[in-house]
Amino acid sequence: MSDINSSVSLNTNSSTMYVSGTSGYDYSALIEAQYQAKLQPAYDLDTEVKEHNLQIAAYTEMQSLLQGLQTSMNQLTTSGSYGETDIFDNKAGFFSSSSSTSADSLIGASVTSDATAGTYEIEVSQVAEAHKIASGTVADSTADLGYSGDFTIASGSGAATTISVDATTSLSELATMINAETGTTGVVASVLQVGTNDYRLILTAQNTNEEIAITSTSGDDLMQSIGVTDGLGGFTNELQAAEPAILVVDGITVTRDDNDIDDLIEGVTFSLYGEEPGTKITFEIEEDLGGVSNAITAFVEAYNSYRDFALTHQATTEDGIASESAVLFGDATLRTVNAQVYEYLSQVVEVDGESYSLGNLGITFDSSNKLVVDSSKLENALLTNMDAVKGLFRFEASSSSSELAVTGHAGKFGDMDFTLNVTVDGSGNLTGADIDGDSAMVTVNGSVIKGAAGSAYEGLQFTYVGNSSQAISVSISQGIADSISYLMDLLADSQTGMLAEQVDELEETVAEKTEESQELQTKAQSYYTDLIDKYAKIEARIKASELMINQIQALLDASNNN
Repeated sequence: MSDINSSVSLNTNSSTMYVSGTSGYDYSALIEAQYQAKLQPAYDLDTEVKEHNLQIAAYTEMQSLLQGLQTSMNQLTTSGSYGETDIFDNKAGFFSSSSSTSADSLIGASVTSDATAGTYEIEVSQVAEAHKIASGTVADSTADLGYSGDFTIASGSGAATTISVDATTSLSELATMINAETGTTGVVASVLQVGTNDYRLILTAQNTNEEIAITSTSGDDLMQSIGVTDGLGGFTNELQAAEPAILVVDGITVTRDDNDIDDLIEGVTFSLYGEEPGTKITFEIEEDLGGVSNAITAFVEAYNSYRDFALTHQATTEDGIASESAVLFGDATLRTVNAQVYEYLSQVVEVDGESYSLGNLGITFDSSNKLVVDSSKLENALLTNMDAVKGLFRFEASSSSSELAVTGHAGKFGDMDFTLNVTVDGSGNLTGADIDGDSAMVTVNGSVIKGAAGSAYEGLQFTYVGNSSQAISVSISQGIADSISYLMDLLADSQTGMLAEQVDELEETVAEKTEESQELQTKAQSYYTDLIDKYAKIEARIKASELMINQIQALLDASNNN
């Protein structure tokens, strides 16, 4: 800033500097106008950055909603890994009782997809019990017992461990010493106060149907002295004998050591809660229709959540212009996603020679393209034609040879039927393959056959474990859930999806425009400072001219007076 005489003042506030002086001119409006004109390009960039950030937020929300749709669809199909299961493979178990006693009070079960559908009759004759014994009365749990010696203790599968006591050991301390070895012995100790001056040592086996064993090895026989053992190898106070679980399954009696039984029926773990001989419990294993119904409902809700988003960004005011919340109004990406999702949800799938769509399940589009569910029609479809429901949603593949398996898929395939010819050499090694006679359709690596890039079979992977050449018929059906899951990978994958790329591009643009705006603001501020300096100098010159005029006028006045 130029240094001028004191008759020129520079006044500042938080954002603007003004010049005033003896000339009477106020340059502040002029300076501010020129400064704001310089800032306008930065303001325009800032507006664009704000709009881009709103777009980024909208695209990120869209991505999240589509990922939610994919998650819901993934329940209804597999990702393509060999041996992977989906909701249709799940089983459910149901109990009913022959008596007024609720089956749930006697037995429970968890069922996995490995279980086979069927019906069983079960009777819980006895639940497994843990061995429990008690000492006689001890007047004071904290007083010295007065015995010194060693004994071993263990139960069933536990390892016998030596417990050493001396004359100062109390009942409470004895319990603590036994519990310190529970991990090895399998025996838990506690002190029960029965009444005044009546304490008992309680010993319980950790595992059911395992007996506690106690042996005095040296010194005083402490356990006999406090009334746990009777000196003849038995127990004085056996509160509960060790007992196995006993069930009668379809007329066959079975026993187990534990009340949690996972080796009776494949895929089923039973939990026994109570016993009631004579009560027959019917146990049915069937497809988990409730789980499938819930999964389909979850997919509908996930899609409708996305559809609400789309409608918000297509909304207009009464004047027919985009509403304030419609950040993506007219956006090409939103239009593309809407069209593709609708197309995939509207597809027709061939199942056993018949055509099926969501409408067959009572799932239709309303006037706003949201999905609505006819619960009765859905329930009927699940009860009467589960195979069609499976085919409508999931990816299914079959081959005429048990030696060929589809071990992966990633793409949009629809329904395909073709012959895969495999060639094996004299050593049993796979040397070549073709589809319908065209070897360009596949590549071979070891025992793995993959669809060639750019072909209709790209994304398919097969594994052949045979040792002879053969022609194998292959049939593939791709349901709605599987194809939409693939579409969501293309659109909403966090790294490679279309929306992720859009967000990345916008973030780069925001960074560039923010930097450009900051540079323009810096230049504008420098220009602003230059203007202050410029007009200060002008004011100084005006002041100097006024002084010179005054001096000349004084000389003229003096001359005239003379």
